[in-house]
Amino acid sequence: MSRQGGRAPVEARLVPESHEFTLCLVLSAGHAAAVSVFSRRAAQRPSPPFKAPGPTNPPLPSAPKTPTPSWSHAKHSHWNYQNRFPTVTCPFCDRIRHLDPTAADDAAVFFPDKFPLSPGHTLVVPRKHVASVYDLAEGEQQAVWSLVATIRSRLKDQCSPNGFNIGINDGDAAGQTVAHAHVHVIPRFQDDVVDPRGGIRWVIPERAPYWEVE
Repeated sequence: MSRQGGRAPVEARLVPESHEFTLCLVLSAGHAAAVSVFSRRAAQRPSPPFKAPGPTNPPLPSAPKTPTPSWSHAKHSHWNYQNRFPTVTCPFCDRIRHLDPTAADDAAVFFPDKFPLSPGHTLVVPRKHVASVYDLAEGEQQAVWSLVATIRSRLKDQCSPNGFNIGINDGDAAGQTVAHAHVHVIPRFQDDVVDPRGGIRWVIPERAPYWEVE
């Protein structure tokens, strides 16, 4: 077909009426478009008769419903403060599952903080998923604090720090962002900050420098 009026040529292809579609338009010049038209035969094709569900015509099984995460998942989930919705998985439980299986009987484990404040910053985490250390049984609490002492001693030999910050963010108001109890063991070094006085008091900066109060 020849080009007319600057328009791209159009090619029309007829398809036999036995097919469901009868006309296809193809535009050249790198562009293609298809227009489908039902044939008269397809349009006049009778619909299958309706059969009510019964013993000889059972209804189709419905698709299983996917559970939607709700606020009840929060205590077993990683709390995302950016969008205020809990995700379904706990990042600490995921890390625990990938630890050495020989430590499977330990009530507490440890691993490096993914966002360390200093070299050697380590988390001591109970294997059981609880939001607070104080939700653990007495023996499990003892296992956590015993491991904290072990990690502190090990870091003292490996990193030679000048001090430690050891503590817990216990609850949302205290800054806890992962709803799985954990203890921070943070080695501190001389001159890592301009003035280290007050230490943990700086969680509330306005009240931290008590030595400046007259």
